[in-house]
Amino acid sequence: PAVTPDDGTAFIRAVVPLVHFVKPATPDSLQGATYRPIVGDRIMKALGAFDLRPEVATLAMPTLNFIAPIPFGTQMAGALYDALPKENARAIVLQECGHFPWAESPELFFTAVRAFLAPFLQSQ
Repeated sequence: PAVTPDDGTAFIRAVVPLVHFVKPATPDSLQGATYRPIVGDRIMKALGAFDLRPEVATLAMPTLNFIAPIPFGTQMAGALYDALPKENARAIVLQECGHFPWAESPELFFTAVRAFLAPFLQSQ
């Protein structure tokens, strides 16, 4: 589909399942969401070379990190995970998953989240 500066929704509907999902059948729409390329362009320009790793390295709370072996998944999420203090960081690599683990691998995702949260919920 053609992309105009005003509305890239059709483009995103065509690309999101292919880029963000390992299994492109999940899902088949943006469920009513729209995309304006100018917004994405402005966000990327504003971020520039913004790097979260120095701030991530100071986190003291436990973290649960899902990493997907998709383009840029291991590089970006892996780099953030590598910056975390390891005494409180846990990483899970979901092999058959893209950017949305709760949709593509719900059983693995929610099992991991429940296990991660269990000690905190039991202590209350």
